[in-house]
Amino acid sequence: MMDKAGMNQKVQQLLEGEVASMEEMHHPNIIRLFERVETLSRTYLIMEYAGGGELDSFVNARGRLPEHEAKQLFSQIVSAVTHMHQKGYIHRDIKPENIVFSRPGKVKLIDFGFAQKCDRTDTLTDFFCSPLFAAPEKELVHYSGHKVDVYALGVLLYFMLVGTVPFDGESIVELKMAIFKGDYRKPDYMSAAASHIISRMLDRNPDTRIHSDEIKQNFWLKEAHYPKQHAQFSLSPNMEDLEKSETVRRAWNKLNDYGISTEMLLDAGQHGVCSPIIGIYRIVLHQEQGSSNKQKHIKTTGHNASVTSEKNQTKRKPKKQLKSRSKTCTLL
Repeated sequence: MMDKAGMNQKVQQLLEGEVASMEEMHHPNIIRLFERVETLSRTYLIMEYAGGGELDSFVNARGRLPEHEAKQLFSQIVSAVTHMHQKGYIHRDIKPENIVFSRPGKVKLIDFGFAQKCDRTDTLTDFFCSPLFAAPEKELVHYSGHKVDVYALGVLLYFMLVGTVPFDGESIVELKMAIFKGDYRKPDYMSAAASHIISRMLDRNPDTRIHSDEIKQNFWLKEAHYPKQHAQFSLSPNMEDLEKSETVRRAWNKLNDYGISTEMLLDAGQHGVCSPIIGIYRIVLHQEQGSSNKQKHIKTTGHNASVTSEKNQTKRKPKKQLKSRSKTCTLL
């Protein structure tokens, strides 16, 4: 929620950039934007719920994470950031407070207020980032946006494994000096492989710093599982997706059951994220995507009988399901 009274032109530009970037993302580890609601005094962004707490609090409560657990979480974050970069966006504010748990063991990247469209060859001049996660090149006139995200990932992984950030100081000046020098403590309990990948991400020279898509190939992450991006459906209903995708057809059928006709869906598509009908469509589509991914996972692990049983239960109890979900129609 944002108060319009406190919005200057710069804040408005950042808000538009946040919405534009989230509209492009289709990844299970990136928070999903459902709807934008405008009132006379406020702007609301209706997003996917992830109430499991921040990574910052999770690590602080435990002191530090064992490498196998950090690897499981970090691979999800790397997958999300790589997806952003492949889509032509950078985040520019990667930090533990912007990583939240949707459920135990699953995290999502949030807060795209500083996100910006940026190709790998582009250079930027304005810099947004928490000072503790800022790359040394922030002092330069121009910098590579993709590489500052990679540097922040290095600080993030160090924090997960050690419980503190690699660089600190009593003042901003001392912090900048520590970052510029690049010297940090490497605990004895940290494996050589973990130390190596951190050093590649914290390389002071952005030209030799590892790329985001190269991080996945690093030895330390060789056994990590990387979530796949969601199928690339349009976030507004259209006949092309309806004809080619079973997931989209299920979403349309549910909305028809809710009393939202095909004509209403197509008309609402013209208003995009600002339409309440589109908001409901995106919520249902997101649920169906999650259900489809779960079914595929069950099949690949050899539990086809469970899938069949679940489908049969769905067919036997359609009225009960609709009754339990019909309250969402009140949002319209």
